[in-house]
Amino acid sequence: DLRSFGAPASLKLQTALLENEDWRVRCAAAWALGTAGGAAALGARRLAEALFDQGDPQIQLVALEALGNLGLGAAPALPSIIKKMFDDDETVREAARVVHARFLVLRGKGYGAEVPEVARLLRKLANEDPWHRKLGAQGLRDLGLAAGPALPQLLKSVMDDDFDASVAATEAVERLSELSVLGSYDWRGPEGSDDVDIGKALLAALKDDHWAVVLHAAEALAKLAAAAAPAVLKLTDRLEVEDSPFRLSARSLLNSLRREGAGNMLELGEVLDAIIPVLVGKVAELEGPVCEMALGALETLCRAGLL
Repeated sequence: DLRSFGAPASLKLQTALLENEDWRVRCAAAWALGTAGGAAALGARRLAEALFDQGDPQIQLVALEALGNLGLGAAPALPSIIKKMFDDDETVREAARVVHARFLVLRGKGYGAEVPEVARLLRKLANEDPWHRKLGAQGLRDLGLAAGPALPQLLKSVMDDDFDASVAATEAVERLSELSVLGSYDWRGPEGSDDVDIGKALLAALKDDHWAVVLHAAEALAKLAAAAAPAVLKLTDRLEVEDSPFRLSARSLLNSLRREGAGNMLELGEVLDAIIPVLVGKVAELEGPVCEMALGALETLCRAGLL
């Protein structure tokens, strides 16, 4: 499930496959980028860093909302999100807890109960005695990679009422992050390698010779635009208020996102101008599943307030 983890190598492959000679492969690549490429397209690494912007709590809230809109793609940022769940600012704490809860719902229960040693420690983690819960979390931390199936339960235990049990669960999640179980936002790959610019690649695919590739690219861009909209619109609003002491923070984050390869997705107007005619045209021309696909993309834009 590519949405659950940062997958720089696969995203680079999918971007390259948009130029494959087989139109069906190009369609599949566009769909995959729209489904799994949100974190890369929006510069999620910079959003995670913005959670610790000390100058403007509102920037932290914008970053949290943007990461939350990535769904399972927020996984690599979970250690940072967990830290913000205990922030001094109440609004930041609540926003982080909403993102955390949403991720838990999407991730499901996992399959830790199927692994004997993990199952034993999960029973401790669920014990009524906080001492046993702490020992269970510490045991899972010490298991390292083998504790991966217990991630959903550990994430839930971060909110344990007992301080020591909560800290132990947090340390276990951080350990899994260090072992790359949560994935990565390191899209650039080895030094000197090309950046992953998903927005640019999908916009180019709108000029494909095959109508199906064009439609899949338009649908993918609709998904990415809907995910980007809340953060982009709020950052732009803060930038346009001349008297705001937070203009510098907003400008700094936008510039960071552009350097991260998110520039195309920050220009929502240009993206919408490119995809809406395609989607409307397919709704008018075709019937059946293809029409429903185009209509679904337009509904996605509508729910995001972009239509």
